[in-house]
Amino acid sequence: MNSFQWGVIHCLAWVVCLADGWILHNHVLFLVGLFFLFYSLWKVTMSITPEDEEFERIEKAQGWRKRQIEELKPKTAQEFYDELRNTVLEEVAVEFDKMRGGGDTTASFAVFIRGLKK
Repeated sequence: MNSFQWGVIHCLAWVVCLADGWILHNHVLFLVGLFFLFYSLWKVTMSITPEDEEFERIEKAQGWRKRQIEELKPKTAQEFYDELRNTVLEEVAVEFDKMRGGGDTTASFAVFIRGLKK
């Protein structure tokens, strides 16, 4: 929902307030509804332009692009080393899990090796 649609919804709410004041002969409610209706209409017409909405769209797109660039940034040597090390340790732990003759001993080794990950 864009800003214009939101402003129109506000205006409709104040029209309902204005109508209630008119129907119930409550002058205060009528005047409050009238005042805020004019204020909402002024705010919609004066502050929201297609140019503003386009700037908002561009800012959102740039934010998306910045997040995408951060996800694609190159890894440091340490991050690359840690990822490689964790992969190798997981492969060794999987091989220990495959050993059938060792029982609890090989399972313990697999747990120990998985604990070495960074």
